[in-house]
Amino acid sequence: MTPRQRLNRFLEAVAIPNLTLYLVVAQALVFVGLMAGAFSPNALVLVPAAVLEGQWWRLVSFMFQPVSMSPIFALFAFLFLYLLGNGLEQTWGTVRFNLFIFTGWALTVAVSFLTPMQVTTNAFLLGGITLAFAWLAPNFEILLLVIPVRIKWLALFYLVLDLYLCAVNGWNVRLAFAASIATLGLFIGRDVFAALQGRSRRLSHAQRMRPTEPDAPRHICVICGKNSNTHPDLDFRYCSKCAGEQCYCPDHIRNHQHVVGEAESPAEKK
Repeated sequence: MTPRQRLNRFLEAVAIPNLTLYLVVAQALVFVGLMAGAFSPNALVLVPAAVLEGQWWRLVSFMFQPVSMSPIFALFAFLFLYLLGNGLEQTWGTVRFNLFIFTGWALTVAVSFLTPMQVTTNAFLLGGITLAFAWLAPNFEILLLVIPVRIKWLALFYLVLDLYLCAVNGWNVRLAFAASIATLGLFIGRDVFAALQGRSRRLSHAQRMRPTEPDAPRHICVICGKNSNTHPDLDFRYCSKCAGEQCYCPDHIRNHQHVVGEAESPAEKK
């Protein structure tokens, strides 16, 4: 058995099936505890300075912090997280989905120590599930107030909101967002790059296959619009009595009103 096969067997043995369900249940229990006043929300968030003082549980508890304390919005967030997370696990498999979650967790914890006195939440890490799902199934529809909305538009809104939060907040927020994007890059970056390359090749091929436009006609009758491309058999002429280079077809070279004005001769134009 090769080392890679041993690693795969080990990961399959330790991977947690239905990991999203455990995250949702834990967040729901924490939500109930917070509503009942059993503990303070400040005791859950990740603050590296507090971790260094012995409050090690913050390394895990910040993952169970609800995204909202509004019962309606929290319920929607729980259902949304479970739907997308379960969809990702079914698509990727249990091992890869576990690696995705725990890699994001590890990167988020690591970058949080660059701002040890500031709070780091799970918003960007769990939001990465939305972006990953949107990449895999962009046209998947979710009902928002009985209005069907494709997940790609929700992901785009989420991404714009994240960029806004990074602009108006400190480095703790920016680093957490960077950790989320780095996690996405590790797991779907190759697919994104391959898709962009394929699109570029298709556009290049379409450009090569597109029929070239005909050259601009050398002669165009100023009266009827006939030109040397559409009527190559006609003898187009220029009137010497008209100002400028006025071109006419055989039907109008002797039957037109002369253009009056100062004109440049062909020699002067050259």
